[in-house]
Amino acid sequence: MSYLGELIFCNGAGMYDYRTPYVPFYVPFGHSIVYATGYIFAHTQWAARHDKALRPIFIVFYAVVFLLVGYYWNDYFSLLFGLLFFVLVRRKRWQNVYFFIGIAVFTTELIGTYYNCWIWRPITYGGLATANPPLGAVFFYGGGDVLLDKIVWYYERKIQPALT
Repeated sequence: MSYLGELIFCNGAGMYDYRTPYVPFYVPFGHSIVYATGYIFAHTQWAARHDKALRPIFIVFYAVVFLLVGYYWNDYFSLLFGLLFFVLVRRKRWQNVYFFIGIAVFTTELIGTYYNCWIWRPITYGGLATANPPLGAVFFYGGGDVLLDKIVWYYERKIQPALT
């Protein structure tokens, strides 16, 4: 699913480009590592013990980050998809795992673009200005997780029973 997302957003929508002409083979594994890192941090004893206290801190942190990159770097992509990230996290009952995954995404995006592993185009979706990297890209990671949950749910409820 991760590779399909890369083909859609990189090759199809032309949102960013890799240093190589093709999506590198290791990218789907990198996505798994990003998700796993956020998941592991979210399920540490410390995070579990401070779950309720962390939530408002995360909400304020993410809101400030999205607003700052929107204002100072004219990153309207991050403003829009940052808002959608909040909608997604609200639908998931503000689970901190999505905020921890977001921190892993921010870190990966900042390092990857710093070393020119990939570069985001300055205009996406036919006119939406973006920074390199747009921190609003975190929405697509959360959205991919939600989409995968729906696919698994559909398979377990509809397809698997029909096969048995």
